[in-house]
Amino acid sequence: MIRRVHWPVLLLILALLGGCTQHYLDKAEKYMSERRYVDARKYYQKALDSKSSLAEQPWFAEAFHRAKYLAAFEQGKQLAARGAHEAAIDKFRTCLELHPQHAPAQTALADAKRQAAASRVRQARSEADAGRLDAAAAHARRAAELDPDNAAAAQAVASAEGRIRPA
Repeated sequence: MIRRVHWPVLLLILALLGGCTQHYLDKAEKYMSERRYVDARKYYQKALDSKSSLAEQPWFAEAFHRAKYLAAFEQGKQLAARGAHEAAIDKFRTCLELHPQHAPAQTALADAKRQAAASRVRQARSEADAGRLDAAAAHARRAAELDPDNAAAAQAVASAEGRIRPA
């Protein structure tokens, strides 16, 4: 049995679907203006999910791209403020993959690497003092990976490895 199409109902459904997309875009733009980039990225994604043809629109692609890299940067700043420097490094790198010239992310990445390396050096020293030399060496090596120019990290690696392999 074939049902008759109720055009007014179908038109209302289509209008509501389009209205949802516009609602998501409005929310995304509102959050961008409030510098709530994580929320803005979420609403741009919802708009794209509700209307995939948006991806073909240059204005949308640019706005969504901006929201993505700014959200990653914002998340990195929040992680760094909580002392989660290694997690922050990943977010700053994501930001820089999306926008390599983002100077604040470049600065924040360098600072997060220094902070993460310093934390790993402290952990290495603590592990060495407790006699856990393999763990100390692992922390020291990670510190040197995070910040190759860090003299304290290089010294911690040499010290930990020297204790493991005495001459």
